[in-house]
Amino acid sequence: MLKWLIHWYNGEAKLREFDQDDFPGVVIYPGFYIEYHWTAKIARLFVAFYLKHWQWLWGTAIGIASLWVAVLSLK
Repeated sequence: MLKWLIHWYNGEAKLREFDQDDFPGVVIYPGFYIEYHWTAKIARLFVAFYLKHWQWLWGTAIGIASLWVAVLSLK
């Protein structure tokens, strides 16, 4: 299951080939690109957002939790 999850998140390497007839006399080498499943793209967006903004996310979560505890203690 873990191998499947890692493969899903990392995507699949594909070979991009170019038509040599469009550029006579010029050698164009094939390139690689990574194709991600659409759900892996969404997961990667969330991970990238968290890694970029983790400081204020944790600060906001702690602040909201503190306010919740204060409201509960006043009741």
